[in-house]
Amino acid sequence: MRPSCLFGTFGYSIEDDEVVSCLRRIREHLEPNGLFVFDFWPVHAYVRSRDWQSVREIEKGGTYIIRIMKGNFELESNIVNITIKCNVIRDQKLFESFQEEHRIRTFTLPEISHILKENGFKPLGFFKVNCQAEHPYSLDPVDIQTTNVACVAQKI
Repeated sequence: MRPSCLFGTFGYSIEDDEVVSCLRRIREHLEPNGLFVFDFWPVHAYVRSRDWQSVREIEKGGTYIIRIMKGNFELESNIVNITIKCNVIRDQKLFESFQEEHRIRTFTLPEISHILKENGFKPLGFFKVNCQAEHPYSLDPVDIQTTNVACVAQKI
């Protein structure tokens, strides 16, 4: 078994005790030297732009989805607050509309390394994730433009 926690879900563990509990549970399910793959949002990507918005439109078979994401970064807590509003349009009429609220914790690479080491893991590498790409996960190194980081950690 190779546990993974992908697409930013690791950041839903907001408090330190939630992060430790998550890692403890994952560690329990790994064999010695087993690998844990996860991704997280890096602080550097959000501290530069504390308030932001993105709009994405998708069309397939006459149905349009318009997704509007608004985010705001809390520097004191390293939390990104996100509001996602989706409008589904069919036959040129609003078919459905819904809204979601999310709180995602961001981390620095040194912070993640420390947390992993304190909880029985050895970080083996950090890699750039490009969520807009057809194949988002890569072995490319993290840089200042990276908005999502994949980590491979080994149980020690």
